[in-house]
Amino acid sequence: LLNHVFRSLKCLRDQDIFSARLTVTEVVPHFLILIFGIEGRLRPYNKYVRWELVNHPLKLLPWDADQVQGFIVLLFECKQPIKSLQTLLGVVEDVVKGTEFQVVLDEWEKELRWMKSADRSPG
Repeated sequence: LLNHVFRSLKCLRDQDIFSARLTVTEVVPHFLILIFGIEGRLRPYNKYVRWELVNHPLKLLPWDADQVQGFIVLLFECKQPIKSLQTLLGVVEDVVKGTEFQVVLDEWEKELRWMKSADRSPG
């Protein structure tokens, strides 16, 4: 997940919008794997993601089913990609904080600083 966010932001920095969009589409499956997996659940098939979120909400995720769906659509539309990816990073940090996955964030500390401060808008 972090690698794909990083690569997306680098593409946006370089004004390579096509590559950024391709990479952003790869962020979503990893995000879903993380948010379900961190609670010991398998990522559902796409058809059942919303159903799972409505009927069995995730405890660690601060968003409800509508917010998750809206955010994923926003990512795919790529209208505010930098802001959206930075929002995603904030949510991931909050969800992972205090778990055994915190070590991954710690290893990405330098890159995370850059990703959270990236502000160059595509041309």
